[in-house]
Amino acid sequence: MIHTSTITKKGQITIPKQIRESFDLKEGEKVFIEISNEEIKIKPRPDIFELAGKFKPRKVKDAVKIRETMMKRYGIG
Repeated sequence: MIHTSTITKKGQITIPKQIRESFDLKEGEKVFIEISNEEIKIKPRPDIFELAGKFKPRKVKDAVKIRETMMKRYGIG
């Protein structure tokens, strides 16, 4: 599917309504602009809160042990 848009004097373009609705893009949201092989790709940037819970830590570590290790390694305390 191809859409057209016009570049303004300020270098801005409007993403057509149909595309904004398809990707649920709202006013003020950020997007990634990727340049590769003479192409420009615009991708929605995920909200940090949407990423919560999608990644699991490799191993749960005790914060006190981490602090002790850092203090020993860097000679603090």
